[in-house]
Amino acid sequence: ASFAGASWPPRGMAPTVLGLSESTSTYVIWFIRALLPVLLFCIWYSTQPSEGSKKNRYAKDQLLKVREVLIASGEARKPPPALK
Repeated sequence: ASFAGASWPPRGMAPTVLGLSESTSTYVIWFIRALLPVLLFCIWYSTQPSEGSKKNRYAKDQLLKVREVLIASGEARKPPPALK
């Protein structure tokens, strides 16, 4: 039955979740919600290649020289006039 003026839970008995009071568990949840995006960004950022990485990169001059050799040998088609 409901009593006028009565509140649930009774005063001094805050609800608990996993042994933590409601306010403590709220702080923990918000801390995780704030920390998780930062953590995921740090993981993503650390896996990106560096700007100075030379792996799988070739200089434009080197590519053009190889292309000239291929064109001279007849193994490559000549580029269209718009690309010359």
